[in-house]
Amino acid sequence: QGIGIILDYMKETYKDIKYEFRYKLPNNKYADLYFNFEDGNELAIEFERQDLDFEYWEEKHNSFKSLNINDLWFIKMDNDEDVNKLYDLSFYKRVVLNNVSELLLLNIENRTVTIARKMEYRNEFNTVIDNNVFKHTYKLSDTKVLSSGEFVTTPDFNNMYNEANVVFN
Repeated sequence: QGIGIILDYMKETYKDIKYEFRYKLPNNKYADLYFNFEDGNELAIEFERQDLDFEYWEEKHNSFKSLNINDLWFIKMDNDEDVNKLYDLSFYKRVVLNNVSELLLLNIENRTVTIARKMEYRNEFNTVIDNNVFKHTYKLSDTKVLSSGEFVTTPDFNNMYNEANVVFN
């Protein structure tokens, strides 16, 4: 159902977009959704469960990268409490440790996307003193997926994060 929601969203956003469902890559891996944009960019969108294995993600992400295919990953979120349990997810911990910027959590029931990114407060010795998860939820219709794989929001998530990070630090 999540893949269908994302596909419908992309077809509505880009009326003439070329796409394939379960696209087979030259390396015999599959992309949940594959898009070929008029600007020449290619984008794979993956929709995964919360128990996603980090090694699987890393291998597939690197595979897309080696083929010059941008990728964007959505994680299934059943309810708002799932966001509060992010620290319990081993995938989230590994993503944070490897400095991937943020997670996109898709709630398929109400068609919202919650973006979550870690904030850290470090002392003068660069030791982490405190951390927190900054998150904001958007209606899917208030977002845009660019051919580069960038996820653009209204209001802008990065600006909100930076403002909150100044206060947190």
